[in-house]
Amino acid sequence: MNRREMLAAMAAQAAGGSVIVDPHVHVFRRDPEFPYAEGRPVPPVDHPPEELLALMDANGVAKAVIIQVSHYMFDNRFLIAAMKRDPDRFVGVCRVDPRLPESPDRLAKLVADHGIQGLRLVPDDSGWFANAELMLPLWKRCERLRIAMGLLSRVAFLPQAAQWIERCPELNVVVDHMADSPMGQMEDLAKLLSLARYPRAFVKLSHLWSLSKQDFPWRDGHDQVKRVYDAFGPERVMWASDWPVSLARASYAQTIAAFRDEMSFFNADDRRWLFGGTARRVWRV
Repeated sequence: MNRREMLAAMAAQAAGGSVIVDPHVHVFRRDPEFPYAEGRPVPPVDHPPEELLALMDANGVAKAVIIQVSHYMFDNRFLIAAMKRDPDRFVGVCRVDPRLPESPDRLAKLVADHGIQGLRLVPDDSGWFANAELMLPLWKRCERLRIAMGLLSRVAFLPQAAQWIERCPELNVVVDHMADSPMGQMEDLAKLLSLARYPRAFVKLSHLWSLSKQDFPWRDGHDQVKRVYDAFGPERVMWASDWPVSLARASYAQTIAAFRDEMSFFNADDRRWLFGGTARRVWRV
């Protein structure tokens, strides 16, 4: 057993015995071969796949789901290159322009040619997310392709999302970051919890570090995590780091430790789902 395998085994034991999967990471690098999208701010620091792999190895994380970062918008080439670099450890979730009628076909080609396993949508106030002529073909194509729909969504858009979920009962839908529901605002949180009635709706318990007004281990957010866990159950929630965005307030190790070591309401079986089982239900990792 090499060092990486030994660390992964130790971390898996601490996480309830499961293979640890990080279902939400980003990678990017200034590279003329993979330019950032026009008009997007240039990040001051690169965070390439090699850096992520080193952190995964140090923390016993076996696999990760790379989410297409906004710096590249709808150009998925850097994501695809990262997936090809380490196909045993990375899978990818892409973006296509949801405002374009041809996007379902573009998505299908990304899946066929590169093994993309999910689509990310980022609803905004411009109206396209409520447009059935655009949304239903895209959601239905995801359902037919058997890939997941990921939503980086504020809670305000979740009632609309529920309408598309109802139309696509065989589609796995993953809400990122607890929809960034503000701490203590139960009316907002209720919009997220209401999605628990759909058996293929999942939630990433990420952004605890961002939503909290306290330092690690962000105890003021533990009640919100438990409410989501109680509503959806352990098989439909998952830890995620949101690295490197999380570096603003947390180390990679802290994003794991907050859930593994600080939340006593998770038992050993829950942690098996939290740290890998749920992600493996949604993506082929």
